[in-house]
Amino acid sequence: MKSLINRYYKTDLRRSLKTSWLIVAILVIGLLGPLISSLLRSSIENFLTQNSRSVLTADIAVTAYRPIRDDEIERISQKFGVRRKVREIEFVTMTTGRSNQTALLEVHAVESGFPIDGAFELSDGRRLQVRPELDSVWMSADALASLGLRVGDSLNFGKAKFKIENSIKLAPGISRAAFGFAPRAYIAIENANATGLLGFGSQVYFRTYLETVKPVISTEDVRTALGDPDLFLRTPDDSVQGIEQVTKFMSLYLAVVSISLFVLGSMAAFYILRTQAIERMRSAAIALVFGATSRSMLFYEFIRITGLTLLSALIAFLLAWTIAIIVEPVIANALAQSVSGEFHIHIAWTDLLMLIVTTLAASVIFTIPFASRLSSSNLNDLFHDSAVSVAPDRVFSSQGKWLARYANHLVGLLAGLLLTGLSIWLTRDLKIGSQFAAGFAITVLVIHMAGVLTFEALAKLFSRGRGKVGSLLRLVGTQLSRARFAVRLSFLAIGLSTFVASAVGQIMISLASELKGGAQLERTPDFFLFNIPESDLGPLEALLAKENTKLDFISPMILARLKDVNGRPTNIEQFQKFPLRITWRDRPIPSEVIVEGPAILQAYRNESGQSKVLPAISVESRFADRNEFKLGDRLLFDVQGVPIEGYIANLRRVRWTDFNPNFFISFQPGVLEDAPKTWLGNVRVKNRDDRSRIQSAIVREFPDLSVIDVSQTLERVVGLMRATLGPAEQAAWLATIFSVLVLLTIVSHSVGLRGKEMNLFRILGAEPRRVSALYRLEFAIASGMGSLFGATCGLVLAGFVSIRFLELDFQIDAVRFAMTICAGFILGTSLGSWLYARVSRGLGFSRRVV
Repeated sequence: MKSLINRYYKTDLRRSLKTSWLIVAILVIGLLGPLISSLLRSSIENFLTQNSRSVLTADIAVTAYRPIRDDEIERISQKFGVRRKVREIEFVTMTTGRSNQTALLEVHAVESGFPIDGAFELSDGRRLQVRPELDSVWMSADALASLGLRVGDSLNFGKAKFKIENSIKLAPGISRAAFGFAPRAYIAIENANATGLLGFGSQVYFRTYLETVKPVISTEDVRTALGDPDLFLRTPDDSVQGIEQVTKFMSLYLAVVSISLFVLGSMAAFYILRTQAIERMRSAAIALVFGATSRSMLFYEFIRITGLTLLSALIAFLLAWTIAIIVEPVIANALAQSVSGEFHIHIAWTDLLMLIVTTLAASVIFTIPFASRLSSSNLNDLFHDSAVSVAPDRVFSSQGKWLARYANHLVGLLAGLLLTGLSIWLTRDLKIGSQFAAGFAITVLVIHMAGVLTFEALAKLFSRGRGKVGSLLRLVGTQLSRARFAVRLSFLAIGLSTFVASAVGQIMISLASELKGGAQLERTPDFFLFNIPESDLGPLEALLAKENTKLDFISPMILARLKDVNGRPTNIEQFQKFPLRITWRDRPIPSEVIVEGPAILQAYRNESGQSKVLPAISVESRFADRNEFKLGDRLLFDVQGVPIEGYIANLRRVRWTDFNPNFFISFQPGVLEDAPKTWLGNVRVKNRDDRSRIQSAIVREFPDLSVIDVSQTLERVVGLMRATLGPAEQAAWLATIFSVLVLLTIVSHSVGLRGKEMNLFRILGAEPRRVSALYRLEFAIASGMGSLFGATCGLVLAGFVSIRFLELDFQIDAVRFAMTICAGFILGTSLGSWLYARVSRGLGFSRRVV
């Protein structure tokens, strides 16, 4: 008897693998998204970890707005030991190339021995670990292109003239040049003073790179040894934070797409396996008759399903690896713009572990329907169960009653835990992953409940119909209101896919409209000027007056450190590491709107002999939210060694894309006038044809101030965001295509179940065209409503992200919204027609319905 049961298990397992290819295909699709997302993220993280020292070019980088003293470096040397040190001076400057072409450059004046770690990769393919010679300059390829220059030409930085010696393809370290706003140039440090650009008023960073004897564990260790808050520290452990922030949005969005695919695939597989579990009851009953036990049958079913999920995971992993290898050169090229080093696809052991855990957890969930029915049924019931009916006299056994009663709750609980674990795995963050899973679960629940309520409402509405059309609608309403898992899953699949596709598209529209359209607005300037020394302010205004324009929104900029909040030292890392740029104003400028508190219109006065009255401060509202500032809070600043305290009088909302001189912190007039400062301002040219000539005149007369061409900057920002959101949108549409494949598998699997229903229609004398119309309407309404709810939820999400996080005026793309809904409607109609054709052929493979 035992050998007979074992032979049954082997035979059934072979047959199961042959007939379960549909489940494997769906699970492969579901697992593919998370695997690709995790593989790429693990590979990038591994690349950044391995190259973090070369990103910094040393073990420690010490930066200040003043020259760094030897005794300050000696304090680090006493704790860590210093093998080598290399100095660098970084500043920005405007320069002119051919045909009066101008550009803002980030100049690095480096000492012999730079870089300590890494090398310069030149455009001709050479790699050099030496610095430029005296009176020569190495420039990045994009800097040469923006100025119309080539190797061998000459140009001026301030008062000094340099000959272009080399074109750089990739420079060591990371800077603003990674985003194309200020291309880099390198000169010898001995030539820095000759430029005349290091005086007060220029944005100058003094930096010392150190190679240490002892390993540096964290930035905090160095800060403790140094003990000087005026020095900014970077170590390899935080050198890649900027790049990680840039990739954060893309990673989160890929997580959204991946989770969507996984949820859809898992639900479709669960639907098919649940149907199979019912159909397998008779086979289980036969095995029980011949001596098998319920426990052995349950264990066998778990092994069978686990085999299917592991096979799916293996195929999905191989496909994900192949896709990752294909896109490896694209990612390597993108990272090469910021970080030196060779990028390769990396498999982390945590990825493999999570894949195994996910498949095993899914196997447990998929086995529950079989376990519930097997443990709660009598042997006689198992022979009567089918996919469309159950035994009429079902009596639950005492030991299995609880499992049958709470099976759905158990599935929901385990699915929630699996979704949370998967989200944490993909986001690499416990808090974000948990919030992400909760938000996604809520979205799925909202879309599902919206479908349930809508279908019930349509059933009631259609129940009043009369005539042929009315009777057809009544039947459609009845079909939709029934608990059809396939129809509900189709509704949810289209809802989720359109939700993902709609959200990123609408965000992209708002962003492009805000940035690109902003250049057409009257309030947007042609040029943004900063680093204006106070001595140049009058002459600059005189020059602009001659050009029939003026300097608008002239604002001072003062560097200050936030020390205390309400008498307590601030523990916010941002304020500990970096100073704030603050200003003073007597009224808001057009890009600012006070949202809470009174306007500050009076200059500060504190009469001698009176109790001290603190000056008023205006704080940008979102900056205040992030740092938990509120009206009435007292802020103490260190302004060039002078303590200045004030209280928050109002909060204001700033429109940053206006490119006006905007600040997070603005003091009341009469407080900061004596502090060391530089000035900022805007220039708007009345005749657009004069832009190039006026910009060249400003650069020629005032080489130590910096000019940003706003229109070019907007184009770069739009290009950057399109480069970031473009792949995200492609991933969304790819998810939509995968969702369609999942839908096709669901509909294909329901052919057999619908055959009995179609046969009943035939017996009752239904006309083929009416049955066809019924199927089309059922899926058209389900899919159309699914795309409507999905696109609407995506629209809500896009509006929330645009307003809350990107701080944009949300713009709705009505055409995209309408096309998404129409696509869902057309898809549903096509699925209904295809299902009808499959079922009608299946009745006799050649017979008509009637």
